[in-house]
Amino acid sequence: MRAVLRVSTLAAVSTLLMAAKTPEAPVDPGPRPSSLEHFREAGQQAILQGFFDPSSAQFQWDRAITGGYWKPVFQKKVIGWWTCGLVNGKNRMGGYVGFRRFVVVMNNDQVVFSQVGEGGDFDFVELGCQKAIQAGYLPLASAVPASTPAIDPSQPQFGFGFNIVPDGAYIGVIVPAGPADKAGLTTGMVISAINSIPIKGFDQPTVAKILKNLDTTATFTIIGRGDVKLTRAPIQ
Repeated sequence: MRAVLRVSTLAAVSTLLMAAKTPEAPVDPGPRPSSLEHFREAGQQAILQGFFDPSSAQFQWDRAITGGYWKPVFQKKVIGWWTCGLVNGKNRMGGYVGFRRFVVVMNNDQVVFSQVGEGGDFDFVELGCQKAIQAGYLPLASAVPASTPAIDPSQPQFGFGFNIVPDGAYIGVIVPAGPADKAGLTTGMVISAINSIPIKGFDQPTVAKILKNLDTTATFTIIGRGDVKLTRAPIQ
């Protein structure tokens, strides 16, 4: 019986971890949360509902938010903007249990899913978060550029400005009614590949050169969303 349960558990873990590997159609996560502060405040309120002593909770929001979906084990995908963090709280004996991973998903500025890991060898939240981190879906919050990137008017326009982060090109500016805006891209998304060419590790001038030499239509791979085709606007 134990062997059967172990096989079933491992199969569930495999299904969870394959979500980040299997190519899928692009997912529309809806509008980006109104602010990072609102996302975190609402997320903490949702997480604390299951705590014995909510006032003792310690939160670490160490990862940036991303648009796409979270796939809980044995449940349907939860679409929206999501992230993983760490939380510690006290038990009934008054001692801290240690930091555990949690996940929060928000859609249309409302928390639609939240879960804290249980710890142990088969902590599905921990396993899912670590897989997402390794795949580049959740860059460190500290890696998100604080500066606003400029858009060089001499470059072919796909309607966004970017900064370089470890996982690719972080979109920091969206031109209203431009190609990126019309395709549903938003600030905070990260481009990991252009026309199937990975750009992780490229510097700013190299990515700018790639953009300059693209054809009229190009495919941008967005972490957590998939491939998006953009047709550049004419140079004025």
